[in-house]
Amino acid sequence: MASEDFLGTILIIFLTLVVVAAMLPKLLDMIAESFALTSAESVSRQLSNLITISGASTDQIKINYAVENVKYDVSISTRVLTMTPKYNVQYAEAKQGIQPFAIPLPDSFYGDVNSFTITKKLVEGESQYDFGAQ
Repeated sequence: MASEDFLGTILIIFLTLVVVAAMLPKLLDMIAESFALTSAESVSRQLSNLITISGASTDQIKINYAVENVKYDVSISTRVLTMTPKYNVQYAEAKQGIQPFAIPLPDSFYGDVNSFTITKKLVEGESQYDFGAQ
């Protein structure tokens, strides 16, 4: 009887290790993909591209862009967007994303935001741009 219990225990441990070994890479890939999609470098690149694209509009335009689960400190200075993520987990690297853009925006700073609005208006034939964050 004791040898059957021992073999059963060994079999259960072996099967558990096989299942964990099969699932661990998928779990790590999901975590890495989540951080890649919300990294400051990726988000700042997308946001700076949207700011630049708004300048190509021949009429008025309003672009809303939001990122889930991560807040950022955002600074705009001399046509450069700088973003620093505020991750809730300590093991995530809070590396800054720094990206240039092509339209004139006033220097500004937004803290703990993850929702952005880019607006272009035509006032007396002249383009006026606005950037907002919440």
